[in-house]
Amino acid sequence: MPAVNLQNPTGESRTRVYGRNVVISSMRLFVMAASGLALPAFLTHHLPPSTYSAWVLILQVAGYVSYLEFGVTTAISKYVAEHAAANDMEACNRHASAGVTITCVSGVIGVLISILLAFSVPTLFHDIPATLVSDVSRGIFLVGTSLAILLAATAFGGIFMGLQRFALPMSLITLNKLVYVIVVLIAVARHLSLTEMGAAVAIVNVLTAIAVVVAWKLMIPEVQVHPRLVISATVRKMLGYCAVLGIWTSGMLLINGLDTTIVGHFDFRRTAFYAVAATPSSFLTLALQAVLGPLMPAVSAASIDHTPRQMGDLLDKSSRQSFILAQLSGLPFLLFAYWILSIWVGHTYAENGYMLMRILITANILRLFFGPYTTMVIATGLQKYATLSGVCEAVVNLIFSIWLGKHYGALGVACGTLIGALVGICVHFSVSVPKTNGTFAITPLRLLLSGMLRPGVASLPTVALLFLYWSPNDHNRGSAFLAASTIAWAIATLLLAWQFGLLKAERLRLVKALAARTHGRAVTSEL
Repeated sequence: MPAVNLQNPTGESRTRVYGRNVVISSMRLFVMAASGLALPAFLTHHLPPSTYSAWVLILQVAGYVSYLEFGVTTAISKYVAEHAAANDMEACNRHASAGVTITCVSGVIGVLISILLAFSVPTLFHDIPATLVSDVSRGIFLVGTSLAILLAATAFGGIFMGLQRFALPMSLITLNKLVYVIVVLIAVARHLSLTEMGAAVAIVNVLTAIAVVVAWKLMIPEVQVHPRLVISATVRKMLGYCAVLGIWTSGMLLINGLDTTIVGHFDFRRTAFYAVAATPSSFLTLALQAVLGPLMPAVSAASIDHTPRQMGDLLDKSSRQSFILAQLSGLPFLLFAYWILSIWVGHTYAENGYMLMRILITANILRLFFGPYTTMVIATGLQKYATLSGVCEAVVNLIFSIWLGKHYGALGVACGTLIGALVGICVHFSVSVPKTNGTFAITPLRLLLSGMLRPGVASLPTVALLFLYWSPNDHNRGSAFLAASTIAWAIATLLLAWQFGLLKAERLRLVKALAARTHGRAVTSEL
């Protein structure tokens, strides 16, 4: 079968394929969000804060192994997409084989790192109760090793994504999350140790890795992976592409991967509160990734026949709309942080975590603005031009998180994250965007005004109302006033998002699409 048919066997338009993949990714996000919200609510009510803090640190530290992926899956997706579109299956096979080889080597390194981190627990977290040290060490080894095995299998998922077949890898990721939640709930209900919980999670990860490989073998045998297909020139090419992504991955480790660990080192007793407060920020990131994930192969294919002006228009549109989504998703957590935490995990966590949540949500909304830009520069191989902003944000984040964390604990770490996000945005606008103007014909000023400030108007009602709900005591106002102000806030925010987040042509197109769908349903019901 020709490679081009593998990528789009039904001959659908790029818009339809992209839209379907967004829906699939969004469904995966919904399941992960539901399970991710339910699990902390259960664990915080059934585990002491110290035990929950220890479990959080097991997942956080073991999760460092996942950062060894260094963008290899993205590289496989990019090159498979490009060569499939050009009907070059030989090149697809070479790049897939090279990618699998790289992730296997990374997996071996991940096992070694897991062992090292397991032995370092007493040094990393000197305030952890002595009764939990051995459990945390074993848990880190088990979960970390299983993630290393799963890391080696991620390359096969990249093949599916390169062919724009998102359904299967997204389904396996979703199933992994669901089974993970189930085994943890059972383990806690049966009062198992943290070591046994870690072993259960490790089994789930290993089974997922096996399922990914089997799915590739059965569903896409045309894309071959074999050591004889590994060519040193292709490996060097992919490593060169991933080098910049590796810097980005290292930056994300410093931004999102070390914060809970830093809190655990300086302020262990507040680790659980920080982890819960950071959960909505993680969901915001996942939400944008779910929407933008299908954009990467779509842009790779579009870059072949689109002009720089068209690519700039696409960047402007994607940035504006994704920033609206980030705000609509994050502003409720910013404004109603105390209420949400109280209902979700209880009064104690709300008292200790509402301000942390506000700071982290603000940082994430700002950082997510450049999600479409980073996705598109990766898709077009221009990621080196956007590296400086990530490096600056990561370094500033780490320095201020450590310094402020040492003096102010968890609150200081959160403030360090916000400062890093502000620095990263400034460098993006001043350095990165001008350097890629040849591919994306858009000026920093236009991107700032049209992509950020225009949709950012939707945040004004939140800023105004935030003064009324600043502290927990402010939430004790009369119920009638709270209900009226909340309704007014929601209506004003949605109206501003509709009016300023979307252009007139986009609003008309959306109205027509909704009307056509409603009419179609009416006709179907009549039949």
